[in-house]
Amino acid sequence: MIFLKNLPSLKRFILTSVALIALSTSTAHAESTTPAKVWHKPELRAFWVDGFNPGFMTPQQCDDLMTNLRAMHCNAVFVQMRKRGDAYYASHYEPWATDDAEHFDALDYLCKLAHERGKPYIQVHAWINACAVGGSKNPRGVAALHPEWHSVSDTGLDFDGESTKIDPGIPGAADWTYRVYMDVVRHYPVDGIHLDFIRYGGDGKTVGHWGYSPISVSRYRQAEGIVDPTIIPKFDDPQWQAWRRSQVTALVKRVYLGVKSLRPKVTVSAATICWGDGPTSDAMYEAKSAAYTDVFADWRGWMKSGILDMNCPMTYTNLDKHPTFWQHWCEFVKDHQYGRMSTMGVGSWLNTIPNTLQEIANTRTKGADGRAAAGAVIFSYAGTDTTVVAPPAPATPSPTPATVTPIPPAKPQAVEEQYNPAFYKALEAPDLWSVDVPVPSMPWKDHPKLGHVDGVALSDDDALTPMDNAAVTLRRWRDRRHHEYTHLTWETRADGNGFYGFPNVKPGVYDVRIDWHGRHLVESGILVQAGLVSSAPTTARHRPVAGTGKLADGTKAAYVAVVVTNGSDRLGNCFYIADKIGKPAVLVQAPNLIMPTVTGDVIAVSGVVRREAGSLPVIDASQVRFLGAVMVGE
Repeated sequence: MIFLKNLPSLKRFILTSVALIALSTSTAHAESTTPAKVWHKPELRAFWVDGFNPGFMTPQQCDDLMTNLRAMHCNAVFVQMRKRGDAYYASHYEPWATDDAEHFDALDYLCKLAHERGKPYIQVHAWINACAVGGSKNPRGVAALHPEWHSVSDTGLDFDGESTKIDPGIPGAADWTYRVYMDVVRHYPVDGIHLDFIRYGGDGKTVGHWGYSPISVSRYRQAEGIVDPTIIPKFDDPQWQAWRRSQVTALVKRVYLGVKSLRPKVTVSAATICWGDGPTSDAMYEAKSAAYTDVFADWRGWMKSGILDMNCPMTYTNLDKHPTFWQHWCEFVKDHQYGRMSTMGVGSWLNTIPNTLQEIANTRTKGADGRAAAGAVIFSYAGTDTTVVAPPAPATPSPTPATVTPIPPAKPQAVEEQYNPAFYKALEAPDLWSVDVPVPSMPWKDHPKLGHVDGVALSDDDALTPMDNAAVTLRRWRDRRHHEYTHLTWETRADGNGFYGFPNVKPGVYDVRIDWHGRHLVESGILVQAGLVSSAPTTARHRPVAGTGKLADGTKAAYVAVVVTNGSDRLGNCFYIADKIGKPAVLVQAPNLIMPTVTGDVIAVSGVVRREAGSLPVIDASQVRFLGAVMVGE
C-alpha cells in the first residue's frame, strides 16, 4: 500500500505493531481451527476525509487516497469540499479555501480517479457543511458578506464555541445554502451529496439556545400569530423548538427534491447527531436526544418521510468507556431505517484498532426489526486510532522518611495516531474488508414507484413576496367530474422562500391548494410520475420573455420560471434570461442582487422595461427570486 508521507513516528508504529502481534498471538489457535469467513455481502465501506488534514489538498494526496481506498476494498468516500463557507472546487458562489492557493479542483480530480475505467468503482460523496460557515477570513465568504444571517443565541452571541453558523430560519441563508448544494450537483459527476452541520449550533450549556436572530424570531411570531413584537420565546418553549426543527427539515427537504429534479440517481445523505447514550424508544428519542431537542435536526423524521436516501449517524463511541452507548445507538439506528439505508459512523480516532474492528463487525448484526446497518463510515482517514502507551518506568527512588507520601505510579496514556498503516492494514482482515463488494442497492431510486411534487408560492406584488408559512395541500382526484378526491391528501407549509414540497407520493393527477392571508389559490392537473419531480406552476402572474420588445418604456413586468442563459457570476451586475423553450434572451440589470445567478438557474424577476436609443430592451430588476435549476450541457 502507498500512504501519505507524514506517517507516525517509528516509536508509535512499533508500539502499535507490538499490540497487533499480541492480539494475533492470542487468537492464533482459534484462527487455525476456525478460519475466518470472507464477507461478500454488499455493504457501504467508506471514510470521511476532512478538510483540516492532508488527504485531497494536492494531486499526489488524491492519488494516495484512492490507492489506499482500493487497497482496503472501500467502495465510497466522503470528502469535505466545503468546511467553512469555502470550496475545494470551482464554486460559483464561494471563495477557494485558503489552504488551496493553487485553486486545485479536488472534486473534479477525485471524481476522475474514483470513476476510472478498469479499476474498482468508488463512489464520491461531496461532504458539504451547511450551517457552519465561520473560520474563514476571506471577505467573500458568506459569514463576512452576510453577518445578518448569523445564528444568534438568546444572550446575543454569534459564536457558539465551535463556529459561527448561519440560521436556517433566515430565508436568505437557507436559499444560499440550497444553491451551494445544487451548484455541486449541476457541475460535478458526484455519486452523492452529504449534508453536515445541517442543524442549529451550541456548545455545552448553550445547546438549544440558538436561533434568535431578529429575522427568525419575527417569522416565528408571524407563524404563531403573536402580535406583541416584544415577546421573545424561551429556549425550551415546545412551540419554538418545533418551529426551529421545521426550518432545518424544510432545508433538508428542499435539497432532497432539488437533487432529485436534477440527477435522480445521486444519493442524498447526512451526518447526523448521536451524542451521549442512545435512546431505547421513540419516546426517549423525542425527550432526550440532542438531535431532536437541542440542535433541532430530527433525522428520524427525515428518514420516516423519505427525504434522506442514507443516514450516516455520527455514533462516535469509545467502546471501552461506553459500550452500552454504542449498543443502544446500534439498535436504534438499525430499527429506524424506514425502507431507506442507515450506516453506522465509527469514531476510529477514539478507539484502539481492535475496538474499531469490533464496531465494524457490529454493523452487520440485525436489529429487532430484522435489518442490519448498510455498512460503516469511518471518521476519519486522518485520525486512525488511539494507542495506549505505558508510562516510562520510574527511576529507582532514594530512601525517604516514612512520613513522606509516596508518588503514585503514572497511568497509561492514550495517544491519537494519524495515518497509521497498521490500522489500514487491519481492515483487510478476511472477515472485514478483504474483497471488493458493491454498495447496497437502493430500490426506491433504481426502480422507483413514487414521485414528488414541489413548487414556489410567490405573491403578485412587485417584490414577488414569498408566501411564507402558507398552508399547502396536495389532493389526488378520484372523480374529476364530481369533484371527488381520494383519501390521498397531504399537507405542508411553505418555507421563508415560498418553497413547498411533497416527497414520495403515488403517481397520478393532483391539485395543489395554497392558503395564505385569506387568499385561496388552486393549481390543477399536476401529473406525478414515478421517480420524477413535478413542479407546480408558480402562483405569481407573469409575462413571457418573448414579446418584451413590444412593451413601452416604463412598463412594469414580471417574468416567472425563466432560465438564466448567461449569469451574473460571469457578467457582474447583469444576466440574460429566456423562456424555457430558449431564445430570445433579454438582458436584466440587477445591481442590488444578494446572490449571483448562474447559467441554468430558474428564476423569477420583476422590474421595469427600459430602452436606450436603438437598443434592445433591458429590464431594470427590483427583485430576483431563485426557483430552481436545470441541467445545462447534458
